Amino acid sequence: MTHLTHQPANYQYRITKFDPANRDPAGHYLAEDWQLHSQIGEAFGGVVLTVEEYLRFESAYIATAQRFHLESGLPAIRAVAVEGHTDRGAPGEAEVILPERLPAICRAMLRGEYWCRIQGDGFFIHFGWDFYMYVGTPNPCDAALEYARSLNLFPEVFTSPYHPEEESG
Repeated sequence: MTHLTHQPANYQYRITKFDPANRDPAGHYLAEDWQLHSQIGEAFGGVVLTVEEYLRFESAYIATAQRFHLESGLPAIRAVAVEGHTDRGAPGEAEVILPERLPAICRAMLRGEYWCRIQGDGFFIHFGWDFYMYVGTPNPCDAALEYARSLNLFPEVFTSPYHPEEESG
């Protein structure tokens, strides 16, 4: 087993296309909105999700993930807890993810083709099945946060539900 060092991700965010103004006090999103690639062609709040609209948000998530990785100093990252279809290009367990491969891996996870945690020393990117992205960094990434906002994404301080407690070994 490849050992990953465990510098803490001191800054953690949930980054979504879902406006926090539409959440109830418990954090549940109340507005009708799409969450899956497979929902292209369906109507939400009277608006049909088009391929173009889906791709606009998918690209925003991927570009934001790349910005956080870059602003964090391009820490070495690996795929951890890989689940799903190896025939769809899923990385191997503990495989190093080079920066140029990050967009394809993020895209595949957003489309539900497979799942893994992307993480390294003090840095992580996790995706939920519901178009939620969680990013953790060892240092503040103010430019990446502003970039996400410029793409109509909503970063919120939030601890990833996919980040395991300190692993032994």
